[in-house]
Amino acid sequence: MCNSFITSINTMKLGVNMNTLLVYGTRYGATASTSEEIATVLRSEGLQVKIVNLKNEKVKDISPYDLIIVCSGMQMGK
Repeated sequence: MCNSFITSINTMKLGVNMNTLLVYGTRYGATASTSEEIATVLRSEGLQVKIVNLKNEKVKDISPYDLIIVCSGMQMGK
């Protein structure tokens, strides 16, 4: 999943040091670990990434960010 995500990001020709906000919500914790993995890959590509769990922290201003990624969980079969 992360490789296809990064391929999509690369096709957008994003700049190094791009200020990125990755926000997520999670009920069982899986989205938190997936968000961390995405952030790790983005950082390896040279992006600056701030991760926010929206249950614990609110984002009041998104203007400092060049890219915003929203992650959420989903349940299959329900």
